[in-house]
Amino acid sequence: MIQPQTHLNVADNSGARELMCIRILGASNRRYAHIGDVIVAVIKEAVPNTPLQKSEVIRAVIVRTCKELKRDNGMIIRYDDNAAVVIDQEGNPKGTRVFGAIARELRQLNFTKIVSLAPEEGLDTVLYVYYLEIEPKESKLKTGRIGSRKSARRIPKGVIHVQASFNNTIVTITDVRGRVISWSSAGTCGFRGTRRGTPFAAQTAAGNAIRAVADQGMQRAEVMIKGPGLGRDAALRAIRRSGQADTIGIAMRRALLGETEGTCITRAKSEKIPHEYSTIVGIQESVHEILMNLKEIVLRSNIYGTRDALICVKGPGYVTAQDILLPPSVEIVDNTQHIASLTEPIDLCIGLQIERNRGYNNIKRPNNFQDGSYPIDAVFMPVRNANHSIHSQQKKTYI
Repeated sequence: MIQPQTHLNVADNSGARELMCIRILGASNRRYAHIGDVIVAVIKEAVPNTPLQKSEVIRAVIVRTCKELKRDNGMIIRYDDNAAVVIDQEGNPKGTRVFGAIARELRQLNFTKIVSLAPEEGLDTVLYVYYLEIEPKESKLKTGRIGSRKSARRIPKGVIHVQASFNNTIVTITDVRGRVISWSSAGTCGFRGTRRGTPFAAQTAAGNAIRAVADQGMQRAEVMIKGPGLGRDAALRAIRRSGQADTIGIAMRRALLGETEGTCITRAKSEKIPHEYSTIVGIQESVHEILMNLKEIVLRSNIYGTRDALICVKGPGYVTAQDILLPPSVEIVDNTQHIASLTEPIDLCIGLQIERNRGYNNIKRPNNFQDGSYPIDAVFMPVRNANHSIHSQQKKTYI
């Protein structure tokens, strides 16, 4: 908490080393300053032979505070020290480099020059409090057994320490007193060399560490992340997704994308087409474009197996989905989908094969056959994209 008479470290190379806050600019009744606030300070310690001298009054913007800062997404951040950057009357930094991590809130407050001079824009020490959706597994010991074996220690609350460096990511879980419960690292998970510093290695290490404390009833944890490594964000995401809610969401997404059946056109046949990339006189589109338009037609049916359909149109005019002669129990969702444009009075007859299936039908056979039929890469999935998010409200979790 920064107020008048508070001493701050200088996080740039302007020449000053230590400042003392004199006044907080802004409202006249402001008592405390936070990240992004401009203060008037006096230099208590400076490097010799630099433009800034001791006892000089300057302006500075606060970039780090030991007091916790709560963000809109629920994350609470704090730093190891109180630090500021010396600025001029226009708000530009006097130094050419900024040392240490700074808060990303400075970018929102239009201190973009200070952000550009910093080596990293992020977190030095993070305190993130949330409820872990980890359900304890059932014990494999028989309840009727009588013995002197002690029951497992129940730890409802703990602390997860994530230390992310460029070469490794170490995840340690302790109780509130600091006693280690379990730990894991990218090296112990089998990653070697440069792979230990990857986000995937950090995700695996965090999952292994949390899996070891699932039986001890941990429901709430404070996460403290330290280090500039690439795995700190991946480890935090793995911790947040360590519960049963995410497991259910992934299963629902896979079911929607891979298990839901759909109806598509899988084959087109015409005797007047020599090959797939040819053009027909009187038709504006090529044969390949017509096949792609047939692939995009959305059908709805209750059929099982394959059915035959037919397109027979005389030009000139436009051929749309409503010109398809469908078998019973098959209907078109959008009758206005375009197929081809006939510019001359010719007859266009195409035989279609309709199939109901699931997933994606990748054609690896030759594109043309002796009978003039052409297979189409059918996408049977009626749901093309699905995602899930987890929202916690009190003690319930909704997907």
